[in-house]
Amino acid sequence: MDDFKPFHSDFFPSSALPEELIHINSCGELRLDTESHMVRPSGRQDYLLIYIESGRCYVTEEGITQEAVAGDVIFYRPNEPQDYDYRDEDCPQTNFWFHFTGGYCEKLIEDVGLTRARIVHLKNPNRLEMFFTSICENYHMAQPNFALACAGQLISVLAVVGRDAAELTENFDESSSMRLMSQLIAHMKMVNQLSMRIENAAKFCNMSTTHFNRTFKQLTGVSPKEFMTRRRIDRAKELLLFTDRSIANIAELVGYKDQNYFARVFRQITGVSPTHFKKSVHRTEPPAPAAERSTGDAG
Repeated sequence: MDDFKPFHSDFFPSSALPEELIHINSCGELRLDTESHMVRPSGRQDYLLIYIESGRCYVTEEGITQEAVAGDVIFYRPNEPQDYDYRDEDCPQTNFWFHFTGGYCEKLIEDVGLTRARIVHLKNPNRLEMFFTSICENYHMAQPNFALACAGQLISVLAVVGRDAAELTENFDESSSMRLMSQLIAHMKMVNQLSMRIENAAKFCNMSTTHFNRTFKQLTGVSPKEFMTRRRIDRAKELLLFTDRSIANIAELVGYKDQNYFARVFRQITGVSPTHFKKSVHRTEPPAPAAERSTGDAG
């Protein structure tokens, strides 16, 4: 079948069977008639592939939500935070889901090019729907050699998904990447976000981490790390100005567990310590209006 990407000749160890390379832990077809929200802050220990057969799914990372529609695949690797939901307005809807593990899964994922994918739009989803149905039937009927059949079919599925993910990345318009990055930065400013995982942000913008770092600096003038540091210090300055919180408490609120380290970073950015910043601002506050000052007895 010309749809399937061949593997490198040395991919499969000679002593390993496909079901040892990849093993389905659970799978099924889910029909939803009402909203549902799944949050796993630490993810799972296995891989997760979800295929949206009808309706749509909303995938959230770093506070940014993307839509996966019918014909899309959502993919999570082990221990990646998972936050996705299905909403009432899109019901009824159906999806296939597969949890899987295996000693050579990571090598397989790298070989088919799925290391950066989160949502992949399939070019020919109808053909893969037959595989999804067959995998579920084989798994739940548990007939002889079902594990081998499921493993072989899932490997073929991942090859096609990986190919479509690679083509999506290659064909992704640079201006679209810039729009996504601008949206990401605007969102962080709007919600006062003080942390950012570069890997997730790059994935949201459909970029490698190297490309993301370079483009981010071109757009903002600073690296992502420096951008977040300045956001934290700007927030700390607001708290110093408008609250009576202690410096230790402010340091913790903006993401620094070590007060001394916070003070060093604050001085590097502003030129003064947090204590001096607070005192100097208070000293330079404008005097109260004349009507509010005591003027003594009238002459």
